[in-house]
Amino acid sequence: MGRKPITLAPWIAKLPGGRFLKLIPVIFWALAIDAIDLVSVIVETVGIFFGGAGLVAGLGVDAVQIVLALGVFGDPIMLLTTTDMLLPSVFDIFPATTAVVIARNYLHLI
Repeated sequence: MGRKPITLAPWIAKLPGGRFLKLIPVIFWALAIDAIDLVSVIVETVGIFFGGAGLVAGLGVDAVQIVLALGVFGDPIMLLTTTDMLLPSVFDIFPATTAVVIARNYLHLI
């Protein structure tokens, strides 16, 4: 079937140091984007003690992750990472971006 693997968006090569950035494997970019979830969990946990404000902040962090994934990879398949927004805050640590990259590039599932 020949699905195209997920790669970095072409605009990254135009950045200062873009040639170096393109040398970093895609899986590490995905892990870095998913690492933002750690901030989200901390914000949500602290926000619960202040009347639930953390839930809204956690959704905001998830939205930032989705925009980053779409921008960095430039592939609409990254819209699958919106499932991360549906998870309750306890399970929000699920690495959705990394899962999509692994499923497409290594397991050839999607």
